[in-house]
Amino acid sequence: MYKKQTVAVGSYSANGYGLYDMAGNVWEWTCSDYAKAYDGSETKCSSGSGTLRAIRGGSWNFYPYGLRSANRYLNTPDFRDGDLGLRLSRM
Repeated sequence: MYKKQTVAVGSYSANGYGLYDMAGNVWEWTCSDYAKAYDGSETKCSSGSGTLRAIRGGSWNFYPYGLRSANRYLNTPDFRDGDLGLRLSRM
């Protein structure tokens, strides 16, 4: 809870791959159904049959030890909050 809010993209240095803000700003929605035991099924987008979606990365409102892209949690697709969003990219 360092900043206690989201921050502008690029507020911190890029990682070794040149990517910014890979964890810690907001939890990131994925298109995958959540599986309690990670079994690789989260590498595929949901067919729409599941009721829980996987979210990843942690947020500004989470413990520092959990701020990593491999961190995952779950929520219902209709859930909305200020520390939950999606990733936009530009090529």
